[in-house]
Amino acid sequence: MRTLLRDILCGIRNVLYWLSIIWRDRDWDDSFFFEVMRHKIKSMERYFGRKRPIVVGSHKMARNIHRAALLLDRLIADNYAMNEMMFHEQKWGFAKIRLKDEGDYLLFDGFDYPNAHTEEQRELAEWERKHILADAEKSKQYDFEYLMHWLTRHLRCWWD
Repeated sequence: MRTLLRDILCGIRNVLYWLSIIWRDRDWDDSFFFEVMRHKIKSMERYFGRKRPIVVGSHKMARNIHRAALLLDRLIADNYAMNEMMFHEQKWGFAKIRLKDEGDYLLFDGFDYPNAHTEEQRELAEWERKHILADAEKSKQYDFEYLMHWLTRHLRCWWD
């Protein structure tokens, strides 16, 4: 009877803990998957990082879990190009989308940069923007691969 009551209370607590995450969850983006994963990781970090350890080495487990949480935070924030794009905008101005009218619809035709006065400057601004975004994508991919490596290496050890 005591176990049943404990299970019911734990289940209610879990429903309340997960309700906000489930409510905001959507299927169209990896960031929602990372949000769910981060929520679980943070819960495990609190569990293993308690003041009264559950098992020997649980604080080390909590530190390993925390590293995974930090990687998930970076992936969720997705600010890999923010600083570089800020400098790019200072140099070239805020890019405005150029559209070409094709009768019934509009087609993307590139960007206009207020501080790029010649065609050569516009090409340079566009080249810099593409490289900034490519580097940001590489950084994001590296963080993702490192997270997967970290979880592969440690996840099976996170139990009491």
